[in-house]
Amino acid sequence: MKATRNDMGGGNTIDLSWIRSLRADPSEACESLSDAPTRQAVQRDLGTGALEWGVAVAHRTTAYMIEELPVYGGDPAGEWLLGRAVESTVLASLRALVLDDIDLLWPAEEPAAATVSYVRRGIPMRDVLRAIHLCQEVLAQSLMDELRAKDGSLDDAVYVNEHLFRAFDRFSVSVVALYAEEHEKWSRHSDAARAELIQRVLTQPRINVKELSRALAYDLDGTHVAVVAWIDASHDVDSWNYELDLVVQRLRNGLPSAQMLVRKQLGAVQIWLQISRTSGHVGAILDALQAVDSHGVARVAVGYPAHGAHGFRLTLAQALATRRLGEMGLGAAEGRTVLLYENTDVAALFVVEPLLAREFIERHLGPLAGDEPRLTELRQTLAAYLEENRRPSAAARRLHTHRNTVVYRLNQVQELFGEASPEWSLQVRIALHLAEELGTAVLTPRPAG
Repeated sequence: MKATRNDMGGGNTIDLSWIRSLRADPSEACESLSDAPTRQAVQRDLGTGALEWGVAVAHRTTAYMIEELPVYGGDPAGEWLLGRAVESTVLASLRALVLDDIDLLWPAEEPAAATVSYVRRGIPMRDVLRAIHLCQEVLAQSLMDELRAKDGSLDDAVYVNEHLFRAFDRFSVSVVALYAEEHEKWSRHSDAARAELIQRVLTQPRINVKELSRALAYDLDGTHVAVVAWIDASHDVDSWNYELDLVVQRLRNGLPSAQMLVRKQLGAVQIWLQISRTSGHVGAILDALQAVDSHGVARVAVGYPAHGAHGFRLTLAQALATRRLGEMGLGAAEGRTVLLYENTDVAALFVVEPLLAREFIERHLGPLAGDEPRLTELRQTLAAYLEENRRPSAAARRLHTHRNTVVYRLNQVQELFGEASPEWSLQVRIALHLAEELGTAVLTPRPAG
């Protein structure tokens, strides 16, 4: 049967019978990857020669796509799925031309399966669309080469190009729809699995750090800074996800080399950033959040850097405590939407758990933070000395001891701190008070043995 029809202008007759006479170059012979029903349909409608030609063009197209878009390479299984999808699409395009049916490209099992794999491999939508464009480009050029070799007419060339454009345009729309659907399902699935693993890290005292780091694709043994972003209930619920995603994206863009772990919640998102101890981490985070701060919808709390699995929990606790202060109105009068724990740690202690109190005491009391009788005596002496405006005699009366004893203990305190002796600030006084009131619950345990 001769494949002829009027062109889209309604004048000339288009003869596409030459597609059935296509033959592959023997040097390009290769194994077919598409499913049997796909090949059988082409063989029935176009013949074995056109089938082999299409398989060869698809093989060449796949190699070109991997060269132009390296994201598709490096994974044999992924390359096979790509090649299978390309071959199915090329063969369906040939049938679509001859049978004048641009809907033959979709639905098709091969490109659908590949699209699902792209979502799970994290291949961006733009690269998926670019790959479709490359496939159309190579197929159109290959057909034009064949048409010139057969002295085909200009009308035939115009018809083929326009027909392919419409077929691939409709095909692209279908792929995008499937990609979006699968991306939504995969996000829900992966978010749930990730949230469960994170909960294990936060709640189980003994964990396999290496195993969980591998499962989360995040090094739990590094140094972390937690960022908690939330949306006030006064804002439109429909905008929550967009505003929280904006915070995450700003951090990704501002700290492209940092590992990041994200846990989404209703109206909030918890983010851990892996940072270098020597880097300007807080400055980089604040720079990344500057646009969010000026936007003024999402509010953000930033924890203090902390190391290891314990630090992973600690920095989140700090960020959550700071969030609670923000929800209580901290920063609202000044219009601040980014709050740092290091600037609010004293206030945070009044609304948070012993974990933060212990870190606060360790940071401000240093060598005096241990849970030992001698250190308890030194802390009590220092507290009395500071309460009595640094007068040893008054401190001695408060402690019911001799002035020389107070001076001796204060010298011991100085020796423990060495050259790193801190200024006796308000934070130190509060740390001393918390250590006295809460005791073992917030003090550094004595070394075993």
